[in-house]
Amino acid sequence: MACKRLLKWLFASSTPEGLMISNDILRSVRYILKANNNDLVRILALDNVEATAEQIAVWLRKEDEEGFQRCPDIVLSSFLNGLIYEKRGKDESAPALEPERRINNNIVLKKLRIAFSLKTDDILVMLPTY
Repeated sequence: MACKRLLKWLFASSTPEGLMISNDILRSVRYILKANNNDLVRILALDNVEATAEQIAVWLRKEDEEGFQRCPDIVLSSFLNGLIYEKRGKDESAPALEPERRINNNIVLKKLRIAFSLKTDDILVMLPTY
């Protein structure tokens, strides 16, 4: 399962400080979805965020590549909100999902769990054991 690979990566790739790089998560989710930059623009638009395919391309660059720009946490959060809307539909009777200004592994995991309709037991099976 593609989501399983993402979860393993998510927990294995944090920096020693426990932080992750939003660009890496955006790149990994794009790969798992087999999406192109225009698909990411469309998913961001589902959470009312305007971006261009060119801006997405900059955020998808690796840290050691020329022109790298860090993807803001709030953009990653909005992307994950858009992914929830894409996969599950938008509930017009519920309040809109608010993007977090600071994001961490727990928030990413929660949003991925919702987007891919995973239960707690599904997550536990996917998590690496130490």
